Amino acid sequence: MSRHLNWTFLALLTSLAAAQSTPPAVLPVDAPSTALPAACPPDESFVEVRVAGRSRGGYWLRTGAADQRTWLQRSAIRSGEEAYFDAQLTCDDIDLVRLRSELPLKIDPEQLTLSFDPLPQLLSTGTLALAVPPVPRLPSIPLFNLEYHFGASGNVLAGAFRGAQFDTRAEYLKGNFSSFIGIRQLYTTTLQSGPLGLYSRVRYQPSGDRYAQLIYNLPSTLNFWSGPLQGAQGMIRGGNVRYWPSLSFVLPLGSDVRVSVDGTELAHAQVVPGTITLHDIPLRQSKGSILVSIEDETGTRFISQDYSYAPELLAPGGYTVTAEGGALAGQAYVGSALQYGLTPSVTVEAEAGLKAGQGIANAWVVLAPPQQHLRFGVGIDTTGSAPVTALKAQYIFITGAFNVGLSTQVPLGDLSGTQVDAALRYASAPLNVNLSGGYNLALNGWYAQVDGSVRAGPHLNVLPFAAVTTRGSRFGVGVSWTPQPNIQAQAGVSGSPGNPLGFGAAISDQLTPSSRVSASTDLRNLALDYQFRGHTEVEVGASTSGNVNAQLQGRATLVAGKLSFSANKGSRRFVLLKTGIPDLGISAEGAYQGRTNAAGDLVLSLESGSGSQVQLDLTTLPIEIAVESETLNLTLPTEGATVIDWRENFTRSRFVTFGLDAQHLAAGGQVRWDGQDPIDLDDQGEGLLPVLNQFVTGTLTFADGRECAVRISTASQVFCTPAAP
Repeated sequence: MSRHLNWTFLALLTSLAAAQSTPPAVLPVDAPSTALPAACPPDESFVEVRVAGRSRGGYWLRTGAADQRTWLQRSAIRSGEEAYFDAQLTCDDIDLVRLRSELPLKIDPEQLTLSFDPLPQLLSTGTLALAVPPVPRLPSIPLFNLEYHFGASGNVLAGAFRGAQFDTRAEYLKGNFSSFIGIRQLYTTTLQSGPLGLYSRVRYQPSGDRYAQLIYNLPSTLNFWSGPLQGAQGMIRGGNVRYWPSLSFVLPLGSDVRVSVDGTELAHAQVVPGTITLHDIPLRQSKGSILVSIEDETGTRFISQDYSYAPELLAPGGYTVTAEGGALAGQAYVGSALQYGLTPSVTVEAEAGLKAGQGIANAWVVLAPPQQHLRFGVGIDTTGSAPVTALKAQYIFITGAFNVGLSTQVPLGDLSGTQVDAALRYASAPLNVNLSGGYNLALNGWYAQVDGSVRAGPHLNVLPFAAVTTRGSRFGVGVSWTPQPNIQAQAGVSGSPGNPLGFGAAISDQLTPSSRVSASTDLRNLALDYQFRGHTEVEVGASTSGNVNAQLQGRATLVAGKLSFSANKGSRRFVLLKTGIPDLGISAEGAYQGRTNAAGDLVLSLESGSGSQVQLDLTTLPIEIAVESETLNLTLPTEGATVIDWRENFTRSRFVTFGLDAQHLAAGGQVRWDGQDPIDLDDQGEGLLPVLNQFVTGTLTFADGRECAVRISTASQVFCTPAAP
């Protein structure tokens, strides 16, 4: 082939293959050096080089060497692929390399192509640096909550009032600070009430791993004793990070690589081909997934590695400390608990409480071999007439459909107080069985119980049970029928020796996602119940015996000047999302949230303690607005209101008409300027341009090839005088 024809072919290939940038090498490899041939290989041709089925353009090829090896223009080999050749040579001012014999070369002299598939095993090995990004401190805004619950019951036939209660709580949250105050009251059948139940909390929580709070008439978190606590509580934890030792993957081509763990990105880099190994990947949860996204010119693929650790265990060096103190049920009290990860498979726990001179203390060693869980320790209790020291142990074993549990407590010096409990569960369709038994003084001696379910059809389950103790026995059988997803019916009989059988039946129908009606009977009385959940939850009930009841509960929230109502009580998260785009439809967590206001803002209401994703409704997006991403993944505090500025995700554009003058438009032309890809114009000379903050000078190209300079600003029409042909 002549050099002239080769250059013609080069121009054709250049128009077909776009210029491709080469990523930086992770680990550079020096090209090997071997003896060179005495002269340039005689046979020269210009071919299209295809690697992994993708064209790299046209390059010079030489063959016919004495060793039958193939020489290719050096620029066809990209950074990181230096191991694909073993010698270099310059012929006619063109740098050539000798391709390794291991490469599966395919030369087509008719199509003038050289093809081969990548061989990553010849290439370098490398790694990526992983870094855990700091938790962003999102701006916060004040949030006000008012939670309420009202209930009452009575009997209309007897004209009797059974009682009533109410519980209201006002809450304020902003940033690390939160507080609430509540009032609860219970009315008896005589309409007399006890003392007003006032309770409150003031909390400072700089992060999810620590907090300190003052409480009044709220429960203890350590559960040594029951009763209202007035005092202080705090918690701190840290060091609970495990490391996945290594994860390797192969890159046939230079790739854009992203590494994330449970949605948090740890690395993002352009990586040369070869074998990449990630070391010591940090894991902050007991269960999750490592995800590697690999994007190259052939497409995108993902590598996933799931991980799971026993949630009862802390990572080595991990710790959790909880402490509280004050007046518990009117008596001086202090308590504390500690968990510490001793080794990857051993965690130690200790807890102690002291109230009015009496104490309770426990110490545990926790082990979790695969499919097992073992706790053993010692406890001391001085709250009785004499101190009691007991050895304690718990064991759980899970294999396939079986779950076995054992628990024992042996008081030292008084074996009569020994307690032994055992449980066996089998769950595999169509059978689900729970069997338990043991010796427990709380149950007056020996006991045994069995219950479960048997699937008797696609919509029918049979539910038998039996219980035997030293006090007596009880047995029964029930059925559960679900003819439709929104309808469920249950019926059953139960009894004990010497007593008549009892019967009960109930049916419920979820009429709509927000309303449900149910009925129940024991053959002597019929009860009806209706529940509605919208902006508030209302439940009313009545029975043929005259009993009636009603309750109302929900929450009102004020954030960013917007008042919202919900039937759900408890903490929720709110986000003031700023988009800058008015009337934009937005969903979050699969629920439609509404449209942005005139300023492009919208308050989102999100579930607490769950990962959230914001989704744009692109059908409501104006045509002149372009988006970088239509979704936004959020990692937020468990409560409160935050501000997220998402305005950089949106690029505003405008339509501009170009031409020689108003009568001669640049139909089918193009306009471009520095830093901007060419923008095509339609048959009216109109194009969609990004909004510019300053004047730019560009080039307008007409469909016939004429060009002229244009000065683009905020005008909707831009004209110029074309250069002479």
